[in-house]
Amino acid sequence: MTETFTNFVGGRWVPSRTGETFENENPAVKGSNLGLFQSSGPDDIDEASAGADAAGRAVRRTPLAPQSRALRR
Repeated sequence: MTETFTNFVGGRWVPSRTGETFENENPAVKGSNLGLFQSSGPDDIDEASAGADAAGRAVRRTPLAPQSRALRR
């Protein structure tokens, strides 16, 4: 069974709003199918950008010591 991969947006895995997917092949193995991937559109990009902006604001409010610990993990 072919795995369908979704987009990670705002801390959760979601399908694209287009509802479309595409196959991706391993270039080293002709005829292989790595899975189905989301064919994202402008609305998906806007949502991901807003999520990244919100995450960036949260990180900026976090003191450096907890940020450093998280990066070391």
